[in-house]
Amino acid sequence: MDYTDTNVVYLNGDPIINHDPLGISVHQETYAWNFPFANFFVIFNYWIKNVNDKNIDSVYVGLWTDAVVRNTNITGNPRNGGTAFYNKGGNGYNDSIKIAYEFDAAGDLGFSDSYIGVLHCGSEPKLPDKYPISLVDSIPSVNFVTWQFNAPETEFFAPQNDFDRYGKMRGYFSGTSRWKDGITPQQIKTPSNRSILITNGHFPTIAPGDSINVVFAIVCAKKYGPDPANLDTEEQKTNLYINADWGLGVTCLLR
Repeated sequence: MDYTDTNVVYLNGDPIINHDPLGISVHQETYAWNFPFANFFVIFNYWIKNVNDKNIDSVYVGLWTDAVVRNTNITGNPRNGGTAFYNKGGNGYNDSIKIAYEFDAAGDLGFSDSYIGVLHCGSEPKLPDKYPISLVDSIPSVNFVTWQFNAPETEFFAPQNDFDRYGKMRGYFSGTSRWKDGITPQQIKTPSNRSILITNGHFPTIAPGDSINVVFAIVCAKKYGPDPANLDTEEQKTNLYINADWGLGVTCLLR
């Protein structure tokens, strides 16, 4: 699949309002296989090319999703559920594996014992694990944030403009708060209607005609063990981590 941000009008000729193109084209490939070890993930492979005549600096690439884990055999059609259908999700992030995930924290407990995760699989060029931001501090090159649907100015506020969005891409929840640095895992285990975003950056410069390659995966898994899903223990994520490892391994073979 190929797409670009360079169009400034719709197919009918109407202008695209508030659109200032960066000048990029994207080639996307997705991979899935009919093998037992590959039943639980889909790989998303992106090549992002600068088709402008100027450098694009300080680039972050992210995959965002508004995931929901519910059992519709119990709840029925989500269109009939409204807010009550979407506000039961708990979230988390494993910064070693680099996977963000969602689970059912308060909806259909016992009937929706599953995880859905967004996994960062790698990039070319490969970035350092961390970037220094001062003499004593650094930030990772793979970042996670989450925000609440239509939330006001809180730690989990929904971004309203490009400045807000770029801050989220850099891994800032609000102000200087980051994952495990002002934001605790327990805060996002509680049920709510949150989006999750995992990003990779910054890529210092994409010169005209050059490309970068970033790979993500969507990973699913059944909760491990008999404990209630809303506990979200490390043991319960055993299958999620195993499936993520398979996704990472297959990505290495593709590169």
